[in-house]
Amino acid sequence: MTTMSNARRGLPLASSRIEKIFPKLTPAQISRIAVHGHVRSVQTGEVLIEQGDTSVPFFLVTTGEVEIVRPLGAHETLITVHGPGEFTGEINMLSGRRSLVRARATKPGEVIELDHEQIRGLVQTDLSSVIY
Repeated sequence: MTTMSNARRGLPLASSRIEKIFPKLTPAQISRIAVHGHVRSVQTGEVLIEQGDTSVPFFLVTTGEVEIVRPLGAHETLITVHGPGEFTGEINMLSGRRSLVRARATKPGEVIELDHEQIRGLVQTDLSSVIY
C-alpha cells in the first residue's frame, strides 16, 4: 500500500513552497550537471536507490518518472514523484550515511547519474564559476 504526501497532493503546502522543496531545473542547469555525469536508461519498476544504501548517487530525470517512497515493512509512503528536470537527493548522498528512502522508476526513461565524486566535482566547479 502506498500513500501520498500532502506536498504532491497539492493540499496544505502552497505551490511556491513545493517549488522550493522540489525545484525544476532550467535547461542551462541541466547542461551544467550533464557534463559531470552519465546518461542511464531506466525501466518501469527499476530501483535506483534502496533504503539502507550507503553509496547513494544523484539522479537528474530527463525523461520518465522516478518516485521516492519511504518503506516500512510491507507498506510504502509516497514522498514525491520526480519528472523531467527534477532530481533526487538527500544529504546522505554527501555524508555517506544510509539512505532513508527508496527511489524507483515509475515510467521508462533516462536519468543523468552522478556518483559521490562526480557530485563533489560539480559542486566545486559550479561554485567556483559563480564565486570567481
